[in-house]
Amino acid sequence: MGNILSCSDVIGIIIHLSNQYKTCLFINKQIKDIVLNNSKQCHDCHKLINMFNQIIHVTDDEDLSTPIGCHGYRCDRGDSVDYYKKLKDMLYLNPSFIKKVKQQYSLCYYVIKNNFIYASHIYCLTENQWLSFINIDYSIFKYINDKYKTQLMCWHVIKMNVDYIQYIPDKFKTEELCLWVVKQNGLLLQYIKNDQQTQSICDEAFKQNRDSFNDIVSKFQTDTLCYQLLCHDYTKFYMIKNPQEQHYVMLFQINAGAFSYINFNTLSGTSSHNTCFGFQAGVNLTTGNNSCFIGANAGRAITTGNDNICIGYDSGQNYVGSNSNNIIIGVMGDDGVIRIGDTNKQMKNFQAGIYNNHLNADDDPQLVYISNQGELGIM
Repeated sequence: MGNILSCSDVIGIIIHLSNQYKTCLFINKQIKDIVLNNSKQCHDCHKLINMFNQIIHVTDDEDLSTPIGCHGYRCDRGDSVDYYKKLKDMLYLNPSFIKKVKQQYSLCYYVIKNNFIYASHIYCLTENQWLSFINIDYSIFKYINDKYKTQLMCWHVIKMNVDYIQYIPDKFKTEELCLWVVKQNGLLLQYIKNDQQTQSICDEAFKQNRDSFNDIVSKFQTDTLCYQLLCHDYTKFYMIKNPQEQHYVMLFQINAGAFSYINFNTLSGTSSHNTCFGFQAGVNLTTGNNSCFIGANAGRAITTGNDNICIGYDSGQNYVGSNSNNIIIGVMGDDGVIRIGDTNKQMKNFQAGIYNNHLNADDDPQLVYISNQGELGIM
């Protein structure tokens, strides 16, 4: 919109075109008749206010001070229709209407001054004009539409408040800007995406605040950073995303009693109350609960089983998924069984607490036999 033409202006243009292009006279006369028959003008200021049932709003500054004050503004809101005599009245009561009018600096300033959140609707301001608003109150930056932010605006606001890194579009988070941010506050690394992190950014963040280690992507958690973390606080071992053998060695070198601070496996699903210690021990648990797996690959095939104890390398490897209620020590395992040792490897068994232990006759004691496979039972 802009300076709005009166009906006579429109007719004059049509007549001018007709005189210039004689062959178009018939077509232009048709257009003239159509325009006249489908247009309305204000009786007082003679401006075009309706064309083909579409309301035409006046938006120029000169219209705000029209002495006649006849040309109002309509704004549909639900079942009601509000009528305004001045554009600023409309923007005061309904600032979101700024996105429907021809935007000018004075109108944008009026809307922003009254409520920052409507800055998201504004598209006409230059970089310098936005900077002037940021200088007045930098909090406006978070409401500016990302596509109108610039690198200069981002640097400007970040030096006023480093926490505003969270409102900066990813495309403007250069390594230089990110380095500057984490040097002020390492914990702000959380607002830098994994694919935007670099070793330099991570090193600086960690140097500024050790707790930023938790937000460092795995490939930048170097052995040097891991060692510094554990020296600072070995209870933060859980922050190491992909612990390797050398990290466990570091931990025990720093504190031999740090066993309880190891998050041995990060189990998926909703499994709970499980203890897993060893490479791939219990690694496939999803909903299984109350089990203990100790040793490399111990119980790794169990996914939903409950109340299992597997101790030793590859213990419980015969299990497939839902096996429960087993105690397995040093063997592959089977279902619903307490199995200790391998008959092909262990040739003797010494068990305390049996010899010379007299049973009570009331407990119905029975003779126990043993098969050549090592199975205990009664006849």
